[in-house]
Amino acid sequence: MGTVLSPAGAEGQAIGGQCQGLGETLTEYGIYDRQSGKPLNFNWVDYHIHTTADFPDIEAVPMEVWLGAGEYGASGMGEGVMTCTPRAVANAIHNATGVRVDDLPITVPKLQAALGIQIPARQSVERDTPIRGGRAR
Repeated sequence: MGTVLSPAGAEGQAIGGQCQGLGETLTEYGIYDRQSGKPLNFNWVDYHIHTTADFPDIEAVPMEVWLGAGEYGASGMGEGVMTCTPRAVANAIHNATGVRVDDLPITVPKLQAALGIQIPARQSVERDTPIRGGRAR
């Protein structure tokens, strides 16, 4: 980020971007009708959006670097944390398991498939069961 003009605003942008990035990485996905293109999970029951209850405490640590862009060296920062969070989570999963899941969101069935785990049909979770709060629900 550039020069921090508003510490509270910068902290909010950093934390909000991380939360959005985690949602994109672990739970948010759209299901569309193949014929019409209409969304099928376009409601708050089928489309999970994270709330503060889903997250641990996040401490934002600003690192000011003069970028020479913008007035007073300030620049936008919310998008930066939103784009690097999915990569950080995917790398953490790779470090823990030794496999990569490149398709977002990273769901339990996708991770099981990458690990080569076969689950009997009656015990398997839904096709795209998202990982919420670090565990399958």
